[in-house]
Amino acid sequence: MKSILVICLVIFFSNVIYSGEYKYSNDPDLFIQQIENEFPDKQIRLKEINEILSEIYHYSVFKLPSEFSKKSADYFKKLIEETGRNDYLGHYYFHLSKYYESIKSYDSSTIILIKAKNIFEANKDYTNLTHISITLGASQSFNNFDRDKIMRDNYWYGYYYSLKSNDNFAKAAGCWTILEDLISRNSDVDSIYFFFNQTNKYINLIPDNKFAYRNWAIIIRNQIISPWYRKNLKNDSIMIINKQTVDALKDNLNRKLFNADNVLNFAIAESYYDKLENYDSALVYINNIKEPNLETFHSIVFWNQVNRMKFNLLFKFNDLDEAAKIAAEIFKLESPYRNVVDPKLLHIEHLKTIENEKQKLAIENEKRKKENIFTMVVFVIFGSAIIFLILNNRYQKIQLLNKKLDEANNTKDKLFRIISHDLNAPLDSTLTLSEQIGLYQDKMSKEDIIKTSFLIHKSTMQLKSILTTLLEWSKMNLEGFKVEKKQVNCKKIINEVIDNLSFQIAQKNINVNLNANFELIVDYDADSLRVVLRNLLSNAIKFTPKNNSINIMLNDNSIEIIDSGEGFPESILEGKLNLTKSTSGTNNERGLGLGLQIVSDICEKYNTKIKFSNTEKGGCIVLEF
Repeated sequence: MKSILVICLVIFFSNVIYSGEYKYSNDPDLFIQQIENEFPDKQIRLKEINEILSEIYHYSVFKLPSEFSKKSADYFKKLIEETGRNDYLGHYYFHLSKYYESIKSYDSSTIILIKAKNIFEANKDYTNLTHISITLGASQSFNNFDRDKIMRDNYWYGYYYSLKSNDNFAKAAGCWTILEDLISRNSDVDSIYFFFNQTNKYINLIPDNKFAYRNWAIIIRNQIISPWYRKNLKNDSIMIINKQTVDALKDNLNRKLFNADNVLNFAIAESYYDKLENYDSALVYINNIKEPNLETFHSIVFWNQVNRMKFNLLFKFNDLDEAAKIAAEIFKLESPYRNVVDPKLLHIEHLKTIENEKQKLAIENEKRKKENIFTMVVFVIFGSAIIFLILNNRYQKIQLLNKKLDEANNTKDKLFRIISHDLNAPLDSTLTLSEQIGLYQDKMSKEDIIKTSFLIHKSTMQLKSILTTLLEWSKMNLEGFKVEKKQVNCKKIINEVIDNLSFQIAQKNINVNLNANFELIVDYDADSLRVVLRNLLSNAIKFTPKNNSINIMLNDNSIEIIDSGEGFPESILEGKLNLTKSTSGTNNERGLGLGLQIVSDICEKYNTKIKFSNTEKGGCIVLEF
């Protein structure tokens, strides 16, 4: 009867003490009693305690008292044995590993985690395989010289398992482990940002009822990315993630899930002190920490960490008297673990340290002022240079546009001039001659009609040549020109051009000799090459006298055309093809003066060299591919 009364009182007081302030007690016996009271059914209790222990672990920023870890894990195993749910053994080993981590026995933790991993692999539990692989990598690395390789292998295993998991926290964990690996190997920026953004994506999908997991994920992500931001001088980003870390820790503290206030207050104070340099807020949270029971080595180490930070903060605020008191307390706690030193001497040393630090601080402040001035000067110079480059770039673009506009106006004027003059003459001739035949055909002899018809044909051919040249020129200048390369047989194209110009050749009784010493195949557009060769051969026919010859030779990488004319003028030999004016041929052939310009434009786009020279026989043109 008494035992039942005691149990009822324990349950009552545990609810009064902890339910009002904390959801779960940090006393392992009271915690177990709370769980049994909340979940009477053992099957449900087993499932719920598994989730609760994980939640408490994440809430406490991976720090649990060793006694709590051991007792809760043992109780979890007892439930497994009572319910026969051996499928939870993997979870038991995972929780037990937290105990070995808390006492820093990483070799034991590694053995336990491998057992858990084997069970999760057999059950294809990809969510827990993700966390086991990541934890196993960290645990093994403490006992292995090849630390980076061990961690990397397990981290990538964790990532592959996370891809198969439906849990967003597991997916985030898989991504941040790869992010850490990429940063450690100085990987490319795009890969780092990809996995950083993937981590953020899955963190944002973690629901609010899993706040401990979400906050832990934010803290871990920021710990991983912070050194990379610092290395790449992304100060604004560092400030943002540091504030996110503090907010996540504060959120845990305010939720009152588990009495880990000392640990959380210290983590918040540490973040304010080291990361945000907000010493006022750091002092507030460090003063919120209550002195623990100083019976274990770990509690003494923790309390000394608190006192050291408090000492540094008091020094920042120049409160030397209080700083000296804290220094004495640090000495008192540490003296059993080191050679005893006279507290007075230690106090003097601390005061000397304070004075030295004060001088260093003054020097650093002066140095920082100079650096700020230098930075401002560099910024002004750099900013002025950028503004100048932007304005100069805009000026250059405007000049280029004006030049193109002038060229377009000149092109337009030239086109109208050609249409009004060069097309008019052959067209008038054709109209006049055809009109004569219509009016005087009864009075004209057969020879006169044949002669007039020949003149009409000649004017028509001249008109056709002019129109063809105009079309080619307009394609180059008005429509734009696209370079399309295919393998083209030069001999075949030359024979086609000779056939197209057969009337002009026959009219002047010119002998065109093609010497194909090589089977020349070039990367060209067939139509473009045909235009080039037609214009060059037409030019050679134009200036070759009647009853003479034109020689065309194919070499291994060039085409050579030699006419029997008087040679090229000085402007063409100097390569000034755009300034060339049309001159009449040996049979009074007319042209536009655009043919060589078209040839030059096409050759330039296909990186083809064109050379003009005069020989004893006449003019010589060489196309080098």
